[in-house]
Amino acid sequence: MSDVPEDVRTAMDKALSEDEACDPSEKNWTCRSWATREQWGWLMRTRPAYLAARKTRHPGKYLETMYSEFLEEWSECQRLYGHRDESRLSPEELEVLAEAVKKKKKQLRLWHKNRDRTRPSTRPLSSLLAAIGVTKKASRLPQPHEQFSKEFYQTDVRPLVRARTKELEAELGRKLVAGERLNNVRVCTKEVYEASSREVREDIAERLRKAKADAEAGRTGRVVGIADPDDRTPQQYQDAIELGPQIVEQVFKPYATASGWTFTVMGAGPVPMENGKIGSISAHFGHREGSINFAQALGTFTS
Repeated sequence: MSDVPEDVRTAMDKALSEDEACDPSEKNWTCRSWATREQWGWLMRTRPAYLAARKTRHPGKYLETMYSEFLEEWSECQRLYGHRDESRLSPEELEVLAEAVKKKKKQLRLWHKNRDRTRPSTRPLSSLLAAIGVTKKASRLPQPHEQFSKEFYQTDVRPLVRARTKELEAELGRKLVAGERLNNVRVCTKEVYEASSREVREDIAERLRKAKADAEAGRTGRVVGIADPDDRTPQQYQDAIELGPQIVEQVFKPYATASGWTFTVMGAGPVPMENGKIGSISAHFGHREGSINFAQALGTFTS
């Protein structure tokens, strides 16, 4: 959890990228990007070469080549002035063209960087686990000043942030960059929280104690958390083991019915409540009365 308000984070995130998502399919081309469908396809074909260049840790040289090839195919001069002859341009027009080319290069660079940030979605796994009652581990509890910011940012913290921002920008002679704005919000939040009344701080502390108790109750209940193995307790392992039959059944039983296949699932490992003694489970799904078993299918089989 961050003590930076949502509207501040949103504005900063927006500044990180001018590239938006596109669906380059032929039948349903929807694009909120600067790139056309043809340009998007062209860029997708440059990904292998870009990734190969990135592995050498020298992608800059490749990007310069890509810029030239892209601008040769889609001339900014043509887009702005209807022709490609830069010698016909006035000094003012050349200046506008230079800015347009600079912007286009930035867009091309960000296009690849945004693809680099893409990670495979875990939504299918999350949906499956949620459907059978398995939930992710809750995020960490907020710090006192973070909870204070959540409740009092607009009324108490924001005025100080704005005033301090003006002071810092006047002192530096420029606008604050994203990191400086974040730090300013954090510093102001802690300052206002520490200056708040005793009653306010005690109220926040009580809320956090209750939230911690609720979280502990959830962790010791019959909930399987998805967490780093190094952070798990013996009780959490035991809870997961005891829920194993329920989870396996709810996953494989409907799947066996839907597919017509049969499945055998086996597992083994240490059991915390038995001092680490190795235990095992097995389950079989898909066998139906009257269906042919292995011995019937293979006449020479001897059990």
